[in-house]
Amino acid sequence: MLVLLGTALAPHALLMPSPARHAGPALKGRAAAAPTMTAFGQQSCQQPDIGGIRSGEIGTPYPGPPSLVGDRDACGVGFLADQKGRRRHDIMARALVALGCMEHRGGCGGDSVSGDGAGVLTSVPWELFEADGHLKGHSSDSCGVAMTFLPTNAREADQVKTFFDAQAKRRGLEVLGWRNVPQRKEVLGPMALVALPDIQQCFLHHPTARGDELEVLLYETRRSIQADIFQATKLDGADSIGETYIAALSSRTIVYKGMTQSAVLGPFYEDLQDPRFFTNFAIYHRRFSTNTVPKWPLAQPMRMLAHNGEINTLLGNVNWQRALDQSRARRDPLCSLDRSDSSNLDAVFENLIRSGKEPAHCLAMLVPEAYRDQPSYDDAPEVTDMLEYYGGLQEAWDGPALLIFSDGKQLGSTLDRNGLRP
Repeated sequence: MLVLLGTALAPHALLMPSPARHAGPALKGRAAAAPTMTAFGQQSCQQPDIGGIRSGEIGTPYPGPPSLVGDRDACGVGFLADQKGRRRHDIMARALVALGCMEHRGGCGGDSVSGDGAGVLTSVPWELFEADGHLKGHSSDSCGVAMTFLPTNAREADQVKTFFDAQAKRRGLEVLGWRNVPQRKEVLGPMALVALPDIQQCFLHHPTARGDELEVLLYETRRSIQADIFQATKLDGADSIGETYIAALSSRTIVYKGMTQSAVLGPFYEDLQDPRFFTNFAIYHRRFSTNTVPKWPLAQPMRMLAHNGEINTLLGNVNWQRALDQSRARRDPLCSLDRSDSSNLDAVFENLIRSGKEPAHCLAMLVPEAYRDQPSYDDAPEVTDMLEYYGGLQEAWDGPALLIFSDGKQLGSTLDRNGLRP
């Protein structure tokens, strides 16, 4: 079952109260000035006050029945959007409230404040970046922005930036500059703070490429940068540079995420609460880690997907891609067992899209429905023929899984053929 929206969900369909009218008291201690939401329902963290932030103040913002707010066996995921594609800050503000309502679906660290992960995937807030002068007078449709988690070692961070310069130049792109993403580190838990990378954004411009052509150039640039980082790690033995992560590099979408609980994401990333942050959709995710240790890069959404569930065919999926890595001489492996199942699926999904396919088509290939002996396809043999064909090219990515996706043009959701996700 796949649900596809051309652009978005109508604003009148939202049942969420306005965040301005329902904001609770601010966090105490180190986060005294951080506007956030008070928890009235069941919490993921019930530990005492640690590090100046009381865990009970940053959980589920609205009450609910125990059968709903007590269900913690899988990630929380959802999206909001404007059906007419209108860009406005209200989408972002409401998404943060909706994300806060899913705190009970996530896990947190032993410090009772750090989270398994929370994040949002939105359209690029060009209004904000242009107003602050980061586009240097260029039109936003000629620019892209990278959301990067750089090493905290200044020398290694500079080395990564030289990779950006070199690979951008190869494809006719100009690096316009770097921006330190505004953060309020005092709202983070101790575990998240220790692991915090140097979060910066890189702005790039191309004189002629636009739309899909620009997206492909940015994708190729990012993959080449990742390959340079991979080689530098092997040659220099610098493990920290190998932890560099590019959360997004696109002219259409951007990702803000980290090892936070739901209601801490907004206060931490000041951009998200800036009234100039305009978007026409927002995918939000609260992570419950089941098969990997929480890390900043593993928080979701990924670059194009937000995933609730597990991929239980992962070994076969990764092995198929390893074979393709070898046959196509890829410098940057597309998949790895060192990454999460969600990260691997996202990488393959994105690669197919950049090859010219539509998102709905790609998911039908990767996460096929139960089409055999399906009466509704008796008169549509071309559908079963298509799924049989793709089944011979790669292992199906079977869950249980719920997936929400967007490439900045299409937005939709689907269940895998097990259909067991709530």
